[in-house]
Amino acid sequence: MWTNGELDCLESPVEESAARVLVLTTTSDRGAHQRAVMQGARGVVHKQEPPEVILRAIEKIHAGEIWLDRTSLGHVLHALSRGKKSDPDAMKIEALTPREKRIIATMLREKGARNKVIAEKLHMSEHTLRNYLTAIYSKLEVNGRLELYLYASAHRLPMIQ
Repeated sequence: MWTNGELDCLESPVEESAARVLVLTTTSDRGAHQRAVMQGARGVVHKQEPPEVILRAIEKIHAGEIWLDRTSLGHVLHALSRGKKSDPDAMKIEALTPREKRIIATMLREKGARNKVIAEKLHMSEHTLRNYLTAIYSKLEVNGRLELYLYASAHRLPMIQ
């Protein structure tokens, strides 16, 4: 079993054995779930799920099936079809919702503006904007607005509208 910070280190244990890995996690970050599957895990289940669900996931993985919610499975299949398996940054960007992408684009356009100004432009409360930013920082694995700006610039995220 791996903890949230360890979801990104599955490749080696999976490659070294024929084990069918089911990740039991406390994170709800679908991007992390997708990266775990892309690195070889056969499924991801949240610790908060009822015991029946966890047991069913174990049974499915043992039988050679995949255990992943439909949305995450769709993202994984899409990434594989586009050959993005080896690009973890593409997986992170793929995990962003359209609204999160709009927030990033607005922040980049309004360089240095306070959250209140950005929230007004996006027609949301400042509190809601902070919640979105927390999710964005987590998905892109950045710490704060400066790192978000650098990451977005390096990966051409300003082009996303």
